[in-house]
Amino acid sequence: DKEMTVDNGRVVDWEYKNNSINYYFGERISLDELKKMYAIDPTYAFLESKIFEMERNDSMFVCHTQDGGYHIMNDEDMTYDEAVSKTK
Repeated sequence: DKEMTVDNGRVVDWEYKNNSINYYFGERISLDELKKMYAIDPTYAFLESKIFEMERNDSMFVCHTQDGGYHIMNDEDMTYDEAVSKTK
């Protein structure tokens, strides 16, 4: 879903609002852990933009997926393992 701010019929600002839970196959990593990885190992330089995006959007976690990607998690998002453990 999109939330838009309209002024005189023109969209002046918009923001995606995700009303559903996403489930990821991978490991939850906090913003602080991500910053440490980036600071210690220069091969993680590609994370700089992800860290910036997380800080700008007040995101606290990413999921490091099985295919090697880093996806920003919304507050209600879970890893598959977290979701399974909730049902036990």
